[in-house]
Amino acid sequence: MRRVPIGPPAALAALLLLGCAPVARSSGALAPSVSPSRCRTGPESDSPLVTEWSASEKAHLEGLAAGQAVAVVFSGCELRVVDACRPGGAYVWRRTTLATDTVEIGSDDELWTKLPLGALGLEGELAKSGRLAVRTTVAGQLALSSFDPDALARDPACREVTHVIGSLSVGASELSSGGAMTARGAAGIAGLGAAAGARREEAQVRRAGDPATCARATDGAPFAGCAAPIQIFLRPVGAARAAAPSASEAAAVLVTFPAPADPAEHWTLRGASGERLCELPCTRPIGAGSGAYLERSEGNGYSLARVDVPARLPHAPRSHAVATYRAERGSPYLSSLTFYGLGVPSAVGGTILIGLAAGGMFKPDDPDRNDRTGFVLGAGAMYLGIAGATLGWWLWSHPAGIETRATVRVGPTGVSGSF
Repeated sequence: MRRVPIGPPAALAALLLLGCAPVARSSGALAPSVSPSRCRTGPESDSPLVTEWSASEKAHLEGLAAGQAVAVVFSGCELRVVDACRPGGAYVWRRTTLATDTVEIGSDDELWTKLPLGALGLEGELAKSGRLAVRTTVAGQLALSSFDPDALARDPACREVTHVIGSLSVGASELSSGGAMTARGAAGIAGLGAAAGARREEAQVRRAGDPATCARATDGAPFAGCAAPIQIFLRPVGAARAAAPSASEAAAVLVTFPAPADPAEHWTLRGASGERLCELPCTRPIGAGSGAYLERSEGNGYSLARVDVPARLPHAPRSHAVATYRAERGSPYLSSLTFYGLGVPSAVGGTILIGLAAGGMFKPDDPDRNDRTGFVLGAGAMYLGIAGATLGWWLWSHPAGIETRATVRVGPTGVSGSF
């Protein structure tokens, strides 16, 4: 969307144009900035409805999602698709139970909270009719799969990208104006609110898909008449992820992962979905059940080892800790089995044989006494050698693991930290 110069001669024309268009979503420049006092995004701001988008904008989004991950620039009340960024990945269809919801809007505050991307273009309609209602029928979801954040980070065309669409709910929707507000309600899409009941004197503003066809979706694909974008769920990438940690990260333990002892080794901290969080050494917030793991790889990216971060760290939320980590070495299970199954019996047997030989197990007048004693001593030594070899293999082998220790901070009020 091109910028509209706002000067005294053009102010009225610009306002009229903005009143008829939603916030920019094309690959052009961002629309004029929305005043922070008007942009009242709630806790679900990273999963906005897109039901008010025009038919061409929805078709553009569907076309991009059919071939790759969709990258965007998002700032709460403004969203722009970055067409030039092609980060790969694919969206996989997942059919869900049919769900119908209604979002009612009766004030500017509700408009900017529930439909932040289209609020600028719908203020006039709301002022005229006094009420907006969005009815949706969701048939399933397109979930992003095989997405490599590293590829996005390497592409200069993706430098400004802040989010990718992690999943997209599809179905049918209708945007209406006018009618009466209902007195009762229930939870709606992503906590935006819902209501049911009789309505009158409504005018249809926009419609996408036919809800009567949504039941015809299959496990393989949505039905063509019920595949319009309804709601997008954004996943922060790059700087946006670091600048806006989730609620779980805010209550997490800040863990420092030092550089590997061997400078030739290359270690990366990755999230549960395989996305790269940072290259070691680095410090990241780790929440309970984060699913994060360390990966040791070669220069060409080939993974050599994986070490899972514990689901729960023994430290208080928002405390600091330093991690020590190691990849699996040898064969912990097989070496334990060999040591206890073969090494221990061999050690016992070897000790007994050497003890018997040293204690004179053969008669002094036995002409072969020396030969027999030498044989028993040799057998005992062999058994002890087997026991020693299995012990050495068992001690050398160890499983992969990560351990953390709390850092101690000394200040004017004393020593602080979690122990």
